[in-house]
Amino acid sequence: MPLLAVTAAGSGFLSDIMKQYRLCILLAWLAPVALFAQKHDYNWVAGFEFNEPDPFGNMRIDFHYNPPRVFKENLKMNFLLAPGAASDSLGNLLFYTNGIRIFNHARKLMEGGDTINPGQIWINMQESGYPSTIIVALPLPGHEHIYYLFHTGMENGVGYTYARYLYYTVIDMKANNGLGRVVAKNQILMEGDLVWPAFVKHGNGRDWWIMGIQRADTKHHLYLLSPKGLSGPYVQDIGPPFEAVEYAGESIFSENGTMYLRHDGRMGLRLYDFDRCSGRLSNLRILPYEPGALNSFYAAFSPNDRFLYLSRPGWVKSLDVQAYDLYGSYDTMATWELNYYPHYPWATGFGFNQLGPDGKIYWGNWTATWALNVMHQPDLPGDAADCEEAGFLLPRWNYVGVCQFPNYRLGEWDGSPCDTLNGQRPGDGFTHLPYEPPRYRRDTTGYVVLPPIPGARCEDCTERELELLNNPMAAVYARLQLQQTGQLPPEWPKEKAERCGLFITLPPRPEAVQTEEK
Repeated sequence: MPLLAVTAAGSGFLSDIMKQYRLCILLAWLAPVALFAQKHDYNWVAGFEFNEPDPFGNMRIDFHYNPPRVFKENLKMNFLLAPGAASDSLGNLLFYTNGIRIFNHARKLMEGGDTINPGQIWINMQESGYPSTIIVALPLPGHEHIYYLFHTGMENGVGYTYARYLYYTVIDMKANNGLGRVVAKNQILMEGDLVWPAFVKHGNGRDWWIMGIQRADTKHHLYLLSPKGLSGPYVQDIGPPFEAVEYAGESIFSENGTMYLRHDGRMGLRLYDFDRCSGRLSNLRILPYEPGALNSFYAAFSPNDRFLYLSRPGWVKSLDVQAYDLYGSYDTMATWELNYYPHYPWATGFGFNQLGPDGKIYWGNWTATWALNVMHQPDLPGDAADCEEAGFLLPRWNYVGVCQFPNYRLGEWDGSPCDTLNGQRPGDGFTHLPYEPPRYRRDTTGYVVLPPIPGARCEDCTERELELLNNPMAAVYARLQLQQTGQLPPEWPKEKAERCGLFITLPPRPEAVQTEEK
């Protein structure tokens, strides 16, 4: 072969090598971006009285930063109770809602986004924010521009407010040049007297399970969201009958999806194992509360799923779910220490909570404040978890709610029977958990009742007062009446409600603040 030909061939070869080298450099530069994908929960919305001057107005909490940064933004909504937000996989805000209307990322009403959760409560609360138990957006598997927004429609019962409907609303984010359009609204998935719904990834790493339950009913209704849409319910009857009315606290799946907590805010906890492939519940452990105790409303698992954190306005307690003696692991992590921020009477009692993308647990408050409570190290036991009242300061007033999200980053259950799609790759932002053979019995009929776990008491409460203080939806009902009439319901004892951290206070409107300053 002539030398010239060899040189030319070598030149082409070297050119190809250089191209591949540049491509490798580019991929290496892009890798950190890919590693932190699946950021559907990176934007939280908050604040109220958006059309009033500081310290009123809206905020957006952005988890692209460490620590998270809070931006003052006019989102043109009041988020008093149940804010909801959705971002794309890169963390760009797509839309948000207060349970009344849906706004797009341009801060405008989305086409078709008015009047979600219709009814009398919508009429009464449309300028404030809807008291849903939960608002969660899930991307439709295989169609990332389609989002299913799940939200609970509430109704007033006798002395309390309850979840009557589990709705879903479908949003197409490709429509209107990326501003989105509601293509189906207020579709009823379940109806009755409902427990809080819960959401978890299927073991294939693509689809979603949605758990829905009727109050005091042992039948568990499971729905599947797949590329074909919603299917189900797949009904499983497990556990003993309820002896009395179930007070539905926050029911959730663990972060790795292998446990489900059914949270009865008065009688106790039902903790199940969950199979992400089959959707079957098993190994039911019942942890009753001592009779007459003031019990938990809200719940969160630690990122490593070792600790279950239970809370009510006055305290945060933990259970080590890996402990052989669950009862013996029950520990107080924090109590409300009569703290207020920015000042009295706006107490920093523990309200709605959510595990953040940064691995910390954040609590709203049962009064308006300028802060969120935060647990900095929830994977660590005892005081090392570092639960801090007013640990995350805000530039404006916030109310009870914080945005609610499932674990979007939970990926394939590697090596499980349903790990068949292989649609995820290393560095794509998903957490891949290895399949482990069952460690416990997996029958779906048996259960074990553990010793009662203790709780604080309201010694001088009547049975009716104790019932009210143990029911978070009764507190919502009282709050609604307080906001609409300026008075608590006659059966709600103001002094005892204040002592137990349930009396809700809003800051004075700007006119009142200006009057005081004069």
